[in-house]
Amino acid sequence: MIINTLRLSVFARKKSKESNFFSFYHFYKTAQVEYSPNSRQTPIEFALPSTFDSQSAFKHCEIHRFAYFCDIVGVFCSKHNDKNINYSVNCMRKFLIIKVLCFWLINSVWALELSDKAQISVITGAPGTDLYAYYGHSAIRVFDPLYGMDIQYNYGTFDFETPNFYQKFIQGKLKYTLSKEYFNYFVAFYQREGRSIYEQVLDLTKAEKQQLFDYLENNYKPENRYYLYDFFYDNCATRVRDALLKGLPGKVVFDLSKPKNKKSFRDLINPYIKEPWVNVGIHLILGLPADKIANANEYMFLPDQMRFAIEKAKINHQTPATALAPQNNTLFQGMVARPAASVFNPYLVFWSIFGLMLLITGLGYRQNKIRYGIDFFWFFLSGAIGIFFLLMWFGTDHKAVKMNLNLLWAFPLNFPIAFFLLFKQKAKFLTAYFQVISIILLATMLFWVVLPQKLPWAIFPIVLTLAIRSIWVYSQLKKAGGK
Repeated sequence: MIINTLRLSVFARKKSKESNFFSFYHFYKTAQVEYSPNSRQTPIEFALPSTFDSQSAFKHCEIHRFAYFCDIVGVFCSKHNDKNINYSVNCMRKFLIIKVLCFWLINSVWALELSDKAQISVITGAPGTDLYAYYGHSAIRVFDPLYGMDIQYNYGTFDFETPNFYQKFIQGKLKYTLSKEYFNYFVAFYQREGRSIYEQVLDLTKAEKQQLFDYLENNYKPENRYYLYDFFYDNCATRVRDALLKGLPGKVVFDLSKPKNKKSFRDLINPYIKEPWVNVGIHLILGLPADKIANANEYMFLPDQMRFAIEKAKINHQTPATALAPQNNTLFQGMVARPAASVFNPYLVFWSIFGLMLLITGLGYRQNKIRYGIDFFWFFLSGAIGIFFLLMWFGTDHKAVKMNLNLLWAFPLNFPIAFFLLFKQKAKFLTAYFQVISIILLATMLFWVVLPQKLPWAIFPIVLTLAIRSIWVYSQLKKAGGK
């Protein structure tokens, strides 16, 4: 049975089960969706092409498995002559049960086979303004016009319903997953955000397309789709690279010649972090591993670099090797608004704080008086930050935050030591402690530019403030003889 036009009018209150159920279809390739914002109902028209053959198409494409299900829905609804049908919850449950049974039966019996018209491409999404979107996105699109199939494989997604989600996320133990979505969803989302979409159509034979598609489908199985994410070495972009190499073993060849400019992982991500405060925060959290010089293969952890690598890549299915992606398309040219420049930036704020503390210290020197309450705040805060860095180092599985040299100025022992400054009778060991801390802070500033880890220049005035207060506390304790 073929349905050329199926009209459904769904009672579309925000939380109704009916509208939630039919929202699954909104981006169906051939669907025409009409919506009246002043109405409580959402008319939805699904127009299937007249040449659509449900008996063959649904065997090859998950999208048209649903079209086959629409046939069944038509049987249930055939007794209704009115175009506007308010479905009861019981009726919707019947549809859901039948849908699940149909999907289970089809998945159990038929394997997906691409047609001669199919094409596989790598999709690159431009960076966005949200923190998770700073570096863009890479995915693989499988498009088969013969069956109306247009789906995208996304690595780097996760489920918020995962038990202990936030704890696992912070600890670096959250399992990420390969997900599938209709390509229309992706395009609509990026258009709303004004983010560009680039497509690189892969020059593959029919057999190679099927081989890569089978790899993706196998990777999508529940027992294979989950993996532990790594910011630099195992993310959405590197998984696309690995899919090409493993899905087409021995055929895809990337240009792995040494990059002209030596750049570390930290250097590579820096241009993407436009917001000044976020920039400082990320560079503070990242440890020494972020300063490793990346090779050509490691450059591909960034979606843009992955796109550039595919432009140079070759495919070995004939002699000589040809370009892997000779066809490059800009599907959508967007423009993401950059954050407006603000005088309230880390450099101005931190240097202003340093100027204020220098004034307070100068007044204390002239009056020969020390205000330990101020020093309690500074060393308590720096110690707390140091403890956070230690927890990220030893308490999580995030490799990028290990061996953080910011511990040179954010010394964890400052946290308990700060409380000793509040005692009227100062402990004698405080003199030696602040002498050592003063030396460490001065040495850190002296060798700032040659340290193996790039420390943010924005925090230099904070380190300078800690050094001045440490020297001042040491001099006062020494003068008092530790009494």
